[in-house]
Amino acid sequence: MDQDIIISIIPGSLVDRKILRCLVTRCLEKAMNDKFRSIAFPTLGVGYHGFPASVSAKSMMTAIRSFLKIYPQSSLTKVEIVVFEGGESGIDIWKHFQEELRNITSTEDEVLCKSNPEVVIPSQSVSKKCFAPLELEVKRKFEIMYREDIRVPRYWSSVTGGELVRRCMLQISKDFELVDVDQLTGQVIVDLVMGTWEKKEVGNGRDARGLRDLGYRSIRITRIQRIENLQLYKGYAEGRQSLADKGRKSGRPFITVGKTKYSSGEVKTDAVLKYHPNGNNFSSDILPDINEHFLFHGTPSRYIENVLSQGLDNRIATGESMFGAGIYAAESSTKADQYADHPDNRTRKGLKMFLLRMCLGDVLVCCNAQQFRRGPCKFCVKDRCNCKNTQHYDSVMGDRKWIFREFVVYDKRQVYPEYLISYDRV
Repeated sequence: MDQDIIISIIPGSLVDRKILRCLVTRCLEKAMNDKFRSIAFPTLGVGYHGFPASVSAKSMMTAIRSFLKIYPQSSLTKVEIVVFEGGESGIDIWKHFQEELRNITSTEDEVLCKSNPEVVIPSQSVSKKCFAPLELEVKRKFEIMYREDIRVPRYWSSVTGGELVRRCMLQISKDFELVDVDQLTGQVIVDLVMGTWEKKEVGNGRDARGLRDLGYRSIRITRIQRIENLQLYKGYAEGRQSLADKGRKSGRPFITVGKTKYSSGEVKTDAVLKYHPNGNNFSSDILPDINEHFLFHGTPSRYIENVLSQGLDNRIATGESMFGAGIYAAESSTKADQYADHPDNRTRKGLKMFLLRMCLGDVLVCCNAQQFRRGPCKFCVKDRCNCKNTQHYDSVMGDRKWIFREFVVYDKRQVYPEYLISYDRV
């Protein structure tokens, strides 16, 4: 904070509530401006100043709710309320904050449906010396995602953004539209491509055959277009909802890529967007709770039209790739560039790659090549088995052994090719 705020007034008054709301709002705005992703508050005013727990809870939650409405695209993804007091008073405080939390996370509340941040209150069993955050309302959050109507992304322009997809599908005549992106979106994508470009790895790897002969070290983007295909997007949105339903049934969020066992770190595209000035707006429709990410996919020009109209389909994959018959994507644009033309006919001009949205769900990290035709069983790690266990991984990530990490899914509904990037090698 820029300056201290001294609270010294009669507990429970209207002024109390205004100052508490102002304090919380200023802290949230400061955290947002500094690009923080989480912030924790104590239960303000209930100690030395003697505010009733109901006043503190109401004031703080009102401020948080208002902030989320005003800044739905802020960098914050978690707001924690830490209940430090033990004994009966601590339980009473916790109950008041829990009640206010229910008020702002009801299914009718627009805040939870339209904004990323979640409000979390730790368990009432915490003490002054031990703080163990507990994710609350996980099932409820996934249930809302699962039950939501599928709507057109608000930033689309060939059809009405925010409109019901099914309604729009009755009005369109073309399978898809290619729309040139605006300047801000284009700059974010350029920065994503160049921020994940690895110059020293150009020509390295078995899939890079023929690239060294071209003698290039970078690429120049010539055009970026958004793919607006309602049928494909509808299937993708249904795939996202299936993963949300899986999360609802398990009652826990999916483990992020960076924290998955044997993973070497977070997704590189996420790292670029995290510190990009327009990264939050660009990724506002991304759902991290189901491990949704932006990734790259390169393919020769002769296949582009099929992808635009039909999407990427693992059913026609050869099954001879590193991890079987899946849909492959990369966090590095250098890796995607390796697939933009045939190894025996490399060229410098007129190449294309996709920027995908991919839902990874439960990720299995593989340090050795294995052939799969679907997500492997979580018990025996095979795609065909007789296990009574019915739980399967939703994706596979090749890590550690290779130059580039690769991400693979086995259901076309987990991938949407959202942007077509045209470029030259330079």
